[in-house]
Amino acid sequence: MYTVYEIARLLQGLEPDAEIDEETEAVLLDWAIPWVMNNADDLVVAEPPAEDAPGYYGLRRPADLADAGDSE
Repeated sequence: MYTVYEIARLLQGLEPDAEIDEETEAVLLDWAIPWVMNNADDLVVAEPPAEDAPGYYGLRRPADLADAGDSE
């Protein structure tokens, strides 16, 4: 699971924790938003660990769906 800022870095081939300047980060974030929207059907959202912490996002995998079906 990643923050949207980490997703933006990953989409550019960077490490999720890469140090980049704020201006570049803003541009990368603008590019990440369409990716989030295009993947909305498979997007999963984790509860933030604290009220002032960012949300974490990931993509649902086919294996996750199979595991969910096993528990029913």
